[in-house]
Amino acid sequence: METKRWQYPGDPAATVTIQTGREFLASQPRPREIVVLTEFSEDHLPLGDQMLCDHCNAELAPDDWTALTENRLYCRACYDACIHPYLLDGAS
Repeated sequence: METKRWQYPGDPAATVTIQTGREFLASQPRPREIVVLTEFSEDHLPLGDQMLCDHCNAELAPDDWTALTENRLYCRACYDACIHPYLLDGAS
């Protein structure tokens, strides 16, 4: 696991954590679920160990490389396109 700093022009600096899918799952509270609220009901949909890139929706496996920002999980290709160009402090 490794943490790097990045910043889009005009936005505040942020951190991104590079880790495996397995490390990501271990860091998440259990049970992982989505809560769907409507005017008349509240449904809890279990996520189990499913991981998807929040940018391209690619499914990620436990041994896959992942990058986690404050609220988004990225696959390697999307990290390379969306975050890597904006790394700070000479990080690579």
